[in-house]
Amino acid sequence: MKLFQTFSEWLIRLIWTNLLWIFFTVAGLGVFGIMPATVAMFTVTRRWNMKETEFSIWHLFKDTYIKSFKESNLIGLIFLLIGGFLFLDLSFSEQMTGFFSLFLYVLFHE
Repeated sequence: MKLFQTFSEWLIRLIWTNLLWIFFTVAGLGVFGIMPATVAMFTVTRRWNMKETEFSIWHLFKDTYIKSFKESNLIGLIFLLIGGFLFLDLSFSEQMTGFFSLFLYVLFHE
């Protein structure tokens, strides 16, 4: 019976954390909410990994979301710019013709 109770507690914690992630992502208008919500979710899971389970998930999530809003969105913007550059680079290399394009294609796709 103890195993079932432990399993149920962890399942509820995971569901609650995922619901908070979805809620705060939507509350941050999606684009601006996804990075701080993800940082807050990883903060909660890091606490669990450090064997700390006796804390309020809501308060830790909310406080981390508010504290890391600007910084995490800035990092998210940097990741978006890097991803956009790589996408454009691959798009251009696929449209090129000739030996040099074959070299670039092999270099970028391997």
